[in-house]
Amino acid sequence: MEEYFDYLTGLYSRKELHNLYGKMPTGSICHFMFMDIDNFKNVNDVYGHNEGDHLLKATAIILCNCAPDAHIIRLGGDEFVLLFQGEQTREYLCKVAKKIIYRINKKEGFSHISTSVSASIGILYHEIITGTLDDILLKSDMAMYYAKSHGKGNYVVFNDIADYVFTEIEMEKRQSVALENGEFEIRYLPVISAQTSKLKLSQIKLFWNMPNGSTKEQDDFLNLCVEIETELNPQELLEVCHKVEEELNRVRTIRWGPRTIDVDILFFNDMLSLDENLTLPHPRIKERAFVLIPLMDLNTNLLIDNKTISYYLNK
Repeated sequence: MEEYFDYLTGLYSRKELHNLYGKMPTGSICHFMFMDIDNFKNVNDVYGHNEGDHLLKATAIILCNCAPDAHIIRLGGDEFVLLFQGEQTREYLCKVAKKIIYRINKKEGFSHISTSVSASIGILYHEIITGTLDDILLKSDMAMYYAKSHGKGNYVVFNDIADYVFTEIEMEKRQSVALENGEFEIRYLPVISAQTSKLKLSQIKLFWNMPNGSTKEQDDFLNLCVEIETELNPQELLEVCHKVEEELNRVRTIRWGPRTIDVDILFFNDMLSLDENLTLPHPRIKERAFVLIPLMDLNTNLLIDNKTISYYLNK
C-alpha cells in the first residue's frame, strides 16, 4: 500500500490519483486544482534539499487544512493536485485557492526560509468525466502555467481562458504548415517626415494570411540594442534576462508571436557558444533588420562574420 502514498508528505501518490479517477463513473462531476510552488528550486539551491523537503511537508499541511474535503496528491517535485468530487461552487474553489496562496505567502511552517516563496494554482471547474485523466491534468496545468506567467502567487480558472488557450494552441500547431505554405508576409510600411517630406524609415510588419481569407496582423513593437559591461558570465547574464522578462510578465505562447518583452544576448565579447540554452553570437542576427538597424546605431563599425551591418541590410 505504500506505493499509493507519497513517502515524504504522506499525501496520495500519482498512482493513487489514477485509481481515484478510475473509480469515478462516466458523467460524474469533478473539479481540479493544479498547484506549483514558485521559486522552489531556489530554496533547494540556497538551503539544500533537506530544507526543500521541509517546505514540501509544510505545504502538505497547509493544503490539508485549507481543503479538508479534497483528495490531495503530490504528483512529484513541487507539484500538487487537489481533486474535489461532486457539486462545488466556483466561489468556494476560488476561496480555497486564495487561502492556500495566502498561507504559503505567509510561510506557515517554514518562516526561517528567507527566499521568496509563493504558489501558482490552476483551477478546472465543473469538469464532466468523459476523457482521460491526462486531459484533465493538461487543462489544469495550462491554467497554472497561465497564473505563473502572469506574475506568480495567483490562481486562474481554466474555464475563463479556455477559448484563448485553445486558439493559441491551434495557431502554434499551424505555424510550421503556415511557413511551408508561405502564409506569412512581411510588409514594409514607409514613414515620411512631415518636415522634409522625405522617407524617414520603413516599418516592418508581419502579416499572417490565413487559409480562411482573414489576415492576422502582429501589433507594433519597439526594438533597441544596448551595450553593457558586466562581471557575470554568459549563463548568469542569460538568467538575469529571463528574470527581467518574468518580472515584466512575459507570456510565452506562440513562437515568434507577440510578447510583452523579449531580451536576448546578441554578442558576448568574441565568445562562441553552441550551448543548448545560449548560442553566441545570436544565430539570427543577420536575418533581422529590426535587430541590425538599432545595432548599427549603437556601433556603425561592428563586423559580423567580417562583414559590415550595411552589407546584411542591403542583401
